[in-house]
Amino acid sequence: MRKLKSSVRWASLFTMTVLFSMCSLAQKSPYKSVEGKAANASIEITYNSPSMRGREIFGGLVAYDKVWRAGANMATTFTTDKDITVGGEKLSAGTYALFFVPSKGDWIVIFNSNHGRSGSSVEGLTLTEYDKENKSTDVLRVKASPKKASQAKEQLTYTVTNDGFTMEWANVVLPVAID
Repeated sequence: MRKLKSSVRWASLFTMTVLFSMCSLAQKSPYKSVEGKAANASIEITYNSPSMRGREIFGGLVAYDKVWRAGANMATTFTTDKDITVGGEKLSAGTYALFFVPSKGDWIVIFNSNHGRSGSSVEGLTLTEYDKENKSTDVLRVKASPKKASQAKEQLTYTVTNDGFTMEWANVVLPVAID
C-alpha cells in the first residue's frame, strides 16, 4: 500500500509539472477564436496570438516578402459557412489555412485547403519556395492594403466585421474585404 501511495504521489507531481509547463508555454501565444458575420456568412478565425514583447514585428520577427502563418504555432484557420467573395474573388464555403505575405506595400492573403498543418511548415519561405510545395493546395490569393495603426497592438488580434475581417498587430491593421 505504501508503494502505491508513493507511486500515486510521484505520478501526480509529474502530471502537475507537465501541465504547468504546458500552461506556461501556451500563455506566450494563447489560442484564440473569433466569430462573426460578413456578407451574410458566418466566419470563424482560429489562431494562436503572439505578443510583441518589445520586438520589431513586421520587417523583423515577421520578414517582409516571406510567407507568414498569420499567427503562432499551428497555421491560422479561416472558416466560412457560405460561399463568399474575398477581395473580389470567389471563395467556396469551407475551412482554410490562412497565410500572409507581408511587404512594405500590398500584402498577399493566401487561403490554402491544407488547414491541418503546422504553421512552421511554411513560415519564412519566399513565395517561390512556398509555391514549389503548396501552390497546388492554394484555393485563393488576393491582395490587401495594410494601414498604420493609430496605436500599437501588443497582441495579434483578428476581428470579423460586416465588411470582412481585420488583422491587427504591432503598428499594422490589415483589412480584408468580404462581399
